[in-house]
Amino acid sequence: MDNKDSKFSFSGVLLLFPLTLLVMASSLSTGLLKHASSVDHFQILIAGVRWVAFFMAFILLVTRPGYKAAVKRQLPFIVLVFYILLSAFWTANTMPGLLSAIECLGVGAAAFIAARHLLRSDPVILTYYWPVLLTTMVFFSLLGFFQSSEVTVGRMKGLNGDPSTLGADCMVAIWACYAALSQVKTSGVKILLLSAAALSAIVLIGTRSVTPLLTVLVIVGLMMLLPRLAGLDKGKRQSIMRVLIYGSLPLFFLVTLFLPDIVSLGSLARWFGKDPTFSGRVIIWNEAISLINQQPVIGWGFDYLRADESATLLWHRHFHNGYLDVTVKGGLIGLSLIVFLYTAYLRKVAFLNPEYFRLNIPYVALLSGLLFYNLTEVSFLIWESKLWILTLFGFFMLSESGRLGVHKKRKTRRRRHRVRRKTALSSTESMMMGVNKK
Repeated sequence: MDNKDSKFSFSGVLLLFPLTLLVMASSLSTGLLKHASSVDHFQILIAGVRWVAFFMAFILLVTRPGYKAAVKRQLPFIVLVFYILLSAFWTANTMPGLLSAIECLGVGAAAFIAARHLLRSDPVILTYYWPVLLTTMVFFSLLGFFQSSEVTVGRMKGLNGDPSTLGADCMVAIWACYAALSQVKTSGVKILLLSAAALSAIVLIGTRSVTPLLTVLVIVGLMMLLPRLAGLDKGKRQSIMRVLIYGSLPLFFLVTLFLPDIVSLGSLARWFGKDPTFSGRVIIWNEAISLINQQPVIGWGFDYLRADESATLLWHRHFHNGYLDVTVKGGLIGLSLIVFLYTAYLRKVAFLNPEYFRLNIPYVALLSGLLFYNLTEVSFLIWESKLWILTLFGFFMLSESGRLGVHKKRKTRRRRHRVRRKTALSSTESMMMGVNKK
């Protein structure tokens, strides 16, 4: 790996600061101060923290050398932001839509800067950054459980009183700790990572959140299987990855279309210990399909208020299915852009050399697992969600890894060419010297 910034300097801390602020802000909620009188002020404070992170990310993106040129290579993400911006003008509520575009761009900028820096810095920093940060957020979210006197059907809750949110925090913490285990050689550190993963697993089971639990099993299973592909030759690895990428996305979309009918059969819901409507999700999905039929092409707008309260007068903030949620907000065009985003970045995995392929296995597993997660929950285009932050971080890791791999190959070829040229010149000179002596 290219270790130009091997020292963890102040500039390195500054490059990680916007992303760290966003992840921390995503774990904060009004649940921490729900008995206090200054809840509105707390919301303003969290919004202020997020916009400070956006501002810092934009400044760093403009001022750091080489970053502006690197942004131009992130065409799929730029197209998505541009569509969100256009969607703001197509809807009646223009200002919230513009804010949505700025938020998407701000989260992307923070994730891109951090991914680019961590990929070029000391690998130790990349190994420990996510486990330390995400495990800390799980401990912080547990404050809501210990502080609250309420119990939701015997389920553990996070700061915002929602078991699913705490379950998602535990899910990504387990992912980060398990991914770091393969990079760490010190036994003491391994014990700490295993302890953190075990605690997160216990809390995840305590939340009784089915989707995060199944998703983390998918993610861990992929992290166990994908290293075997690194030993294959490039052609076989490319073929297998293409089948997985281009085959899984249509499968998930087809399942989404028939999901209300599948779950409403009742037997599947009862098997998971849920009611026949899957905690009201079937009703929400049918309402989402009804909204899609009304605005199938461009959707209702990416702003939450526009998509939920103004248009549907529903109590929920999203439609508990990432694919339906994106289609309601952005129409079939928005859904197509999510497909384009996933395929454009995941296809880069097939072209990575073995070194960068192994490095990116955790992010490929996470991105693939989130496709399953979005069947009953939402992580796509949720600006304040750490899952969307991690999604963009994984995309940019794959993109920059692909570029570094190609750059490294070109450097190796040039070095070989110089060596051959010097060898040829030296042999020619020796021959000429021999002729002159004669």
